[in-house]
Amino acid sequence: MPSIAPFRILVVDESDAFLASVVEWIASRRDLRLVGTARGGYEVLNAVERLSPDLVILDAVLSGIDGFRLTRSIKKRAEAPLVVLLTFHASAAAREEALVAGADGFLAKQDFTDGFEALLAGWAEAGVGRTSRPTIPERPVRRGSRTEPDR
Repeated sequence: MPSIAPFRILVVDESDAFLASVVEWIASRRDLRLVGTARGGYEVLNAVERLSPDLVILDAVLSGIDGFRLTRSIKKRAEAPLVVLLTFHASAAAREEALVAGADGFLAKQDFTDGFEALLAGWAEAGVGRTSRPTIPERPVRRGSRTEPDR
């Protein structure tokens, strides 16, 4: 049986603590592979071009250029990667703005692991790849600890 290649992920966040926790979580997973990190908004576009990730996990609030504008720019590319926007303030208005910008997922940072698990499960069920369009779940299903990755 052929193995499925892991999602190649670029993580973008200005918070050292949050970036480190996401990088550590990705490292614990066989179905995900970190290809790079970026801290600032303008750094992202170069990293997407250079690294060709399958998925960009992107903070919605960055200095210089916000994640919503970056999502629009990323999604204009041929074979654009999936984009998941993250924020501490996951309001209905921000969720709508993420959809309009072209995001493939939108999560509150405090719900990251459970929410990301729900996105991955939904994408797998729908057979989502670079060319298909996933939906953004309303609420993640709580699976386990918020501090320890599910195994």
